[in-house]
Amino acid sequence: MKIGVEKKKRSIPDTFVIILILMVALTILTYIIPAGRYEEVTDAATGRSVVDPNSFHFIESTPVSPIGFLKAIYQGCQNSAGIIFMIFLLGAYSSIINDTGAISGGISLIVKKYDKKALYAIPVIMVVLSLLGASAVIVDACIAFIPVGMVIAKKLDLDPLAGAAIIYLGCYAGWNSSFMAATSVQTAQQIAGLTPLSGMSFRFVVYAIITAITITYVMRYCIRVRSNRALSLLDPVDLDRFDKEVVTIDERQFGFKDILVIAVFIGGIVLYIIGSILWSWGLDMMVAIMMAEGIIAGLIGGMKPNEMAKSFANGIKDVSFGAILVGVASSLAVIMNSANIIHTIIYGSSKLMVLFPGAISAVIMFFINLVFNFFVPSGPAQAAIVMPIMAPLSDVLGLTRQVAVLCFQYGDGFSNSIIPTSGVLMGVLGMAKIPYTKWLKFIIKLFLIWISIATIAIVIAVLTGYH
Repeated sequence: MKIGVEKKKRSIPDTFVIILILMVALTILTYIIPAGRYEEVTDAATGRSVVDPNSFHFIESTPVSPIGFLKAIYQGCQNSAGIIFMIFLLGAYSSIINDTGAISGGISLIVKKYDKKALYAIPVIMVVLSLLGASAVIVDACIAFIPVGMVIAKKLDLDPLAGAAIIYLGCYAGWNSSFMAATSVQTAQQIAGLTPLSGMSFRFVVYAIITAITITYVMRYCIRVRSNRALSLLDPVDLDRFDKEVVTIDERQFGFKDILVIAVFIGGIVLYIIGSILWSWGLDMMVAIMMAEGIIAGLIGGMKPNEMAKSFANGIKDVSFGAILVGVASSLAVIMNSANIIHTIIYGSSKLMVLFPGAISAVIMFFINLVFNFFVPSGPAQAAIVMPIMAPLSDVLGLTRQVAVLCFQYGDGFSNSIIPTSGVLMGVLGMAKIPYTKWLKFIIKLFLIWISIATIAIVIAVLTGYH
């Protein structure tokens, strides 16, 4: 006879569920929080509309009805249609470029070229991946490159943790501190009313520092494990299992066509950066350039039209949940705007944060985003939730909106590498067969270094009036 009842394993709610819970909570709060409004004025320096911090006043309450609650997701998707379709199309075009095999073939070539001296290739591979991550071409797709990391680990007598770190941290060092990613930096800038890619030089300096430190951190671990495998953070049983596994990578030849595909990809990025600086190109031009890149790369790579169409569809499928999540997350702003409580929330927050110097207020905003990312690990979705509040809040606090974007970007980015709600991280650890606790022990020092650098960068941005 069964005496006890087996306890079910508790699972973390899905991001969609968390947003629905927040929607219900916000709808209830529209009956509690009084409506209020700031007046907007035109900034003489930039020509943009900003909040007048001295103009707040209460107005008649307009709480959200049950019908308004049910319509909020549809209205949120309508309001975010541009961003949603941008994510769909960028995912589709990136999929075509990836499916040519040029990028994976190039990385495989580096590994085979260096063979036993592949230790010297690790920084090269991580720099390449960081640029791909910074440009948002390979973010979630880094999971597909984990087998390459395992081959490197095999060749150098490392452990699977080192192999996963080379690929994942190489890519995410770029993504977390990106100077141009359309789905994080440019999305936040668009919501904040800023010109896409504005303030890029400051972000690039931080990106370079983050990438260099990440490579150094990973290299130190690799050198340590290679000199003495007993210093690996993994258990002996995990090392024995890894030693018995047979790991291979694609043996396809890296040829002239692959070089042309990579040249087209890099050329497109350079063209967009130049256009953004000289001619104020927006996200529509980025999508247009990516479309041209995808078609040209596919043709050069020898893909047939039907194969390109299939890659296009698969790319949309891969990003579909994240894209629609942006619209769902935007429903929170719809609810707050409909009830006219968003400015009241900003007013209340400013009364607390104005007690601190501007730099401290910005750091607080950063840490709030850092924690919030645990619940909403999707960058575009988090931007849709927090930027409608943080952009005008920065006006009230006397901070630039570029600083608000920094607080969002670094808060959204760095915690991706430690939170168990990140599907990419869990996928990487699952493919490499690395226990989460071992990864946490490995990454925690680097995470703290990242946080320290981000904090210093935000303080410098505030003190220098970064715009």
